[in-house]
Amino acid sequence: MRGLLVLVAVLLVGCTSAQSSATLAGSPSAAPPSSGPSSPSTAPSPTPSVAPSPSGSPVTLRRDSVAKVVPAKLDVRPSADPKAEVIDSLVDGDLVYVVDGPMMVAGQPWYEVAAFDLEKPDGWVDQLLPDGTGALAPGAPDCPTAADSYDVIQSLAWVAQPVGLACFGAQPIAFDARLAAHEATCGVSPGWTTKPGWLGPCEPHDYITALTGKTMDTSFDAILAPGVSTKKLKYGIDPKNWLKVRVVGQFDYPAARTCKGVKQDADPPSPAEVVLGCREMFVITSIKAAP
Repeated sequence: MRGLLVLVAVLLVGCTSAQSSATLAGSPSAAPPSSGPSSPSTAPSPTPSVAPSPSGSPVTLRRDSVAKVVPAKLDVRPSADPKAEVIDSLVDGDLVYVVDGPMMVAGQPWYEVAAFDLEKPDGWVDQLLPDGTGALAPGAPDCPTAADSYDVIQSLAWVAQPVGLACFGAQPIAFDARLAAHEATCGVSPGWTTKPGWLGPCEPHDYITALTGKTMDTSFDAILAPGVSTKKLKYGIDPKNWLKVRVVGQFDYPAARTCKGVKQDADPPSPAEVVLGCREMFVITSIKAAP
């Protein structure tokens, strides 16, 4: 984990990705939907780690948990079908987020997974190997011990989005940041969006970046919750006009659990992947100018 530097955040317009990826903290207990954010905490406790199952013993994994690939090569397919084309493979030690499953296919348990490594594939895997042993076991990656610095938040929300969801659930997180105007637009649309639209993959959104520096290199996606506005704040495009702000936000915003994919020019991912992508987004619930 990166050191807890006293950094933090910037906002601009761009394009989000509702795709999964990332890293988790043990077996994350996803926070249940709430009517709204509770009191913000700058030092949330990490989710307890989950002990791995005995080597080779197949276990039933629950949806919304983390698993790791145990000594085996595990093929990833676009559907729970052993005849479907192999997209790619996961290998020993790879961590995945359990998006859906188990789905029984010819007596075999299949799971839809999202790889924590951004360069690894997402899709469906058969948990059992030909010899009947399990290829997936509960995972137990490390969680940050605090979320009151930009450095930690950036590593969670940008490098490995599911980590934030897994480690902190819906717990409010408060930190200082900078707000900046930006001329960027969404660019190439993925061909689909979501309902509610404000959580869509190509809706205008904000980034947060460090308190120091003159580039957006460390920025990450953040979305303003409905009713939250920056119109009364004065800031500009040039770094000298970026505004220091106090941000409160959370992963797993309540509305994210109702996300549905809406086809435009292309089909959206599976319903479970769409919901996961929305839950991974860091949603700003309060933003004010800071001293």
